[in-house]
Amino acid sequence: MAARVVIPGLAEVGDYTGASLGCTDWLAIDAERIERFERATGSPDRLRGEHSPDPSGGTPEPATAPGELLLALVPGLLPRLLVIEGWKTAVNTGAENCRFEAAVRAGSRVRMHARFQRGRSLPGGGCRVVIDVEFELEGSAQPACRASVVYLYFA
Repeated sequence: MAARVVIPGLAEVGDYTGASLGCTDWLAIDAERIERFERATGSPDRLRGEHSPDPSGGTPEPATAPGELLLALVPGLLPRLLVIEGWKTAVNTGAENCRFEAAVRAGSRVRMHARFQRGRSLPGGGCRVVIDVEFELEGSAQPACRASVVYLYFA
């Protein structure tokens, strides 16, 4: 994992446009994590046809993580890569241009890469930042997910 990027204050966010924030360590996406997420969100795996028997009589397919599970990991992983100092309240306002490009099966590992796309000051001392994230899927040429996450910070 890369050293964290520290932005010393809200007024300086614009200085970091385009800066790479590095990537996190690998994170296992196991069946238990998928099941806990599905229970918490009320999205049972049967809606996606997972855990269904193989038509040839083999073992069931491993569970596939909902793409939203990866997005839900961003607020916990981002502070490992980026610290913005001088705020009292932060609001995750959503994700733009989100794409789920590769299935993440139970037992897979992912890691999040991040780039500071842009930041700008807001009236009253706050700021708005957009951070590009990409979840690399171990062993896959395609990322599992790409998105631009948007946060508002207030002093």
